[in-house]
Formats: sequence, C-alpha cells, structure tokens
Amino acid sequence: MNIFSFLILALSGLSCEGFEAPGDLPVYTASLTVADVEVTDVSLVIKVTGTIFSPVFLLRDGKQVLGLHPPPIDTTIIDGSLLPLSKHQYQLYTAGSSPILAVASITTMDTTTHEMEWHVDTLGDGGPESVSDIAILSDSLIYTVGDIYTKDSASQLDTVPWNAAVWNGTNWRLLAVPVQLPAQPPLRPGYCKCALQGVIGFSPTDVWMTVYNELIQWNGSRVSDYSYVPNSSIQYLWAESGKNVYGAGQLGEIAHFDGSHWAQLMSGTTTQVRDIWGNGNYASSGQTVLCAVSEFDGSGERKILKVAQNESVYELPWTPRRVVSTIWFSSHHTIFVGGGGLYTGDFVDGWREVRDLPLYFSERVRGTDINDVFVVGDFCLCGHFNGRTWKNYSEFSPRNGSFESLVVTRSMCVAGGFVDGKAVVLRGYRR
Repeated sequence: MNIFSFLILALSGLSCEGFEAPGDLPVYTASLTVADVEVTDVSLVIKVTGTIFSPVFLLRDGKQVLGLHPPPIDTTIIDGSLLPLSKHQYQLYTAGSSPILAVASITTMDTTTHEMEWHVDTLGDGGPESVSDIAILSDSLIYTVGDIYTKDSASQLDTVPWNAAVWNGTNWRLLAVPVQLPAQPPLRPGYCKCALQGVIGFSPTDVWMTVYNELIQWNGSRVSDYSYVPNSSIQYLWAESGKNVYGAGQLGEIAHFDGSHWAQLMSGTTTQVRDIWGNGNYASSGQTVLCAVSEFDGSGERKILKVAQNESVYELPWTPRRVVSTIWFSSHHTIFVGGGGLYTGDFVDGWREVRDLPLYFSERVRGTDINDVFVVGDFCLCGHFNGRTWKNYSEFSPRNGSFESLVVTRSMCVAGGFVDGKAVVLRGYRR
C-alpha cells in the first residue's frame, strides 16, 4: 500500500520544468523535484504556477499513484513502501496536447547488514562505575571516559577512580587524566582525578574531554591545555570541526565554540540537556543542531531544542511528550528520538513509535546514515536499523546494567556503560 503525506511547504531545488501552453490557452509551468530519497521512501515536491483546469496525476513507472485536483501550488508528497535499491521514474501527467508536465527519476538506498562480530570488554573491578562517553579515532584508537575502579594488591578497590581508557587495537590502557581545580581561597589551585563526562576526538593528538565547565585537551600522551566554558556545565559535545563545537549539559546550558572563544546560548530552559547532535556545514549556513531536553528522573520539561545559525535557540514540537535522552539524524528528513520510547519521524509529519525492540529506556541513538542506525539503553538494550527492519541483539539483554554511550562508524559500533556495577565497553565489527 502506498503512503502519501501532503505538506504545504516552501521548498526549492533542481526540477524538471513543465508545459507552457501556446496562444490563448492558460499558461502554466509545473515542476517535480526530488527532495529526499531513503530506503523505502521518496519525498517529491510538486510546484505549479499559473492555472491548470484539468486534474494532475502522479505516475510511478507509468502507473497512477495519486490524483491531484485542483493541482497544488506547492506540495510535498512522500511515496512509501518502495523496495531497497530500486529504480523508479515519476511523471506529472494531465490531459491535453502535452500530457507529461515533468519527470524525475530516483534510486532508493540499499539496506545494510545486521550481522556484527561483538566483543565485550570489562574495564574495572566494580565501584559502581560506568563509561559515560566514547570517541573513535580509528578502529585501533578509541577513547572512553567515565569512572573506573580497580583493586589493589590487597584486593581492595582503589578510592580514586581512573577516569579514561584508550584502546590501541589489542587492549585497553587505563588513564588518570588530571582535572585542574581553580583557585578557591584560601585553597591554592590543584589537581584531582575525578570522573570525566564527555569526550570527542579530532586527531590522535587532539582529543577533548569535559568535566563540568572544564575542557581538557589531550595530545595522546598528556594534557596539552586546560580551558573553561564560562557559566556552563558541559557534559556532551558535538562538533563539525575544532572550530565549530557545541556543548550541552546541566540546567539547560548550551554553548558554542567558534575556534577562538566559547559563547553561552540562551536555551530558555533550566532542564538538563541530555544529548546534542548536528549535521551540515556551519560556513554554508546549512547546519542543523538539535538538543534532547529532560531530567533523569522524568521531572521538568520534555522538549527538543534547535540551535539556529544565528545561535538563537527555540523549541520544536515534540508531540509524544515522552522523556527524551537522545536524538540523532543525518541529511535525510527522518529523525530518531529515544528515551521513554524510541521514535522515528519529523516535526511536520509527526512521530511513530518503534515497537520492534524491547520497550526499555533508550539512552543513545547513533548512526552513519538512515540505513545504519544503532540504539542502546537500559538492561543492555542493543538494536540496529538497516533502513527497513530492526534487529534486537538479544544476547546482551536483559542484564543488570545499561549501555549509556554510543559511537558508530562505517566499520564498527562501540557502546559503553556498566554491567553488574562494572564499567564495560561493547565493540561491534561489521561482518
């Protein structure tokens, strides 16, 4: 069954121009633009200027799939239930001497494999402890941050945790990254080894770690610089590059780094920002940055925020009103939102709850494209969407633990969290 959505939008792009009647006949032009192509869906924009008295039909591969009467001025149509990696030709058709008004051809995306080779690494001896964030530089260079406790020679847990670990392709090495303490009279500045919250990597010699409002730059072997995000507690990072970094955290705090300095953005909320994700290029004004806002206990506001190009922040409609802990999207129109339920959709057509996975709280959603999306969460939930179907990796769930962090590349998926009170990392490699 074909699925269509009608939206009155002002969209533009490359198009196939249509018919202009000669003489004293009505003059009109029509265009058919491909706005987006996914695995089973295609979004088409139909524009008509002038007057057409005859009905207009949309054909797919020569067969009518939709009749439009009166013809729309500017409409987006989503044709669904297509097959992966299939080619189709769309035509705008009307009665008359020149019935074909416009033509557009598409090829849908292919699905990806669900098959993965999984490895579970236990980093500590118990604490409680957890892996709070992950950065993948390559298959053989991965950083994690959090709090990790090990036992001493007397089999007693150390009182001070390790706060990071690095994977070299063979094994993990625990790190004690010093956190700088600012001067607080009468105390002098000093250092401590406390849990880190966020991490992002730009190169093997340029890794950023966060704790509250402190940003620590790691050069691969030691700290190269300390800096501070003014008036903000930054736990989560998203970056296009080292000159375009966004951070978010407690009390609704959002900040932007332009390569020279941090600027605090007014979010309009004091509720925790639990995730931040972006796509696009800042310099070309084609960037979108979204934030998931909810408290851990479910109190406070539940919303999704968008950071505009001018650094203003405004709320987008989140009609399910569930707790939101994570958000992810690519260049396509579909957005994935997780927390108290896992949803796909957008802010115009609405949201559909995913019922193909266990209904556990989802902590993180990440992917490489619309046909390669992973989700992890409580009770060690781990699932994958290949563009058409979901797969639950039931070998990990349910367990007494949670996967709370996630990073996905074309070659691997890495999740972090805890199981039975011990910090763990789940590494998955494509088969």
